[in-house]
Amino acid sequence: MDYNLWAFIISLLSLVVAGIALGWNIFRDCIDKPKLKLNMFVANWYDPHRGEMPQVVSVSITNTGKQPIVIKAHGFPMKDKTTSIFPDVMHFFDQKRLEPYDRLDITFPHVVLKTLIDKADNISAFLVCDTTGRQWKLDRKTFKEFKKSLQAKKPIPEAQSHSQQS
Repeated sequence: MDYNLWAFIISLLSLVVAGIALGWNIFRDCIDKPKLKLNMFVANWYDPHRGEMPQVVSVSITNTGKQPIVIKAHGFPMKDKTTSIFPDVMHFFDQKRLEPYDRLDITFPHVVLKTLIDKADNISAFLVCDTTGRQWKLDRKTFKEFKKSLQAKKPIPEAQSHSQQS
């Protein structure tokens, strides 16, 4: 056989291997990313020392992807997009790293729940920020259910309570 034919076969084989390596890198970098699944609900929390059950907000953040991710912040942006409620609990975990299928559970105290109830009509979403700058939002269905539960807990204003009794 001619040496040129062997060189052609080897270069064709190396082209195929390089194409497979390029395809694998594109798959790994673009498709195989970290993914966050957020869940949020109002729960009763029993304190055995006090014997009471205040309601708290519980948030669960799960990395369902195959790459680790670092959580930097979370919060409740308002509809006017100028202000946001960021509960002061991030000092407990400064930039928490979530490995694949790890879960981070956050429990906001009752004081934060009261603030959320007062501002329930103006809250537009719940989001989590990672260190790359990406913002992960709570899905619409879960957020609507959460917002309805907050609005249901609002106290009736004095003027409405008197008119309903007559």
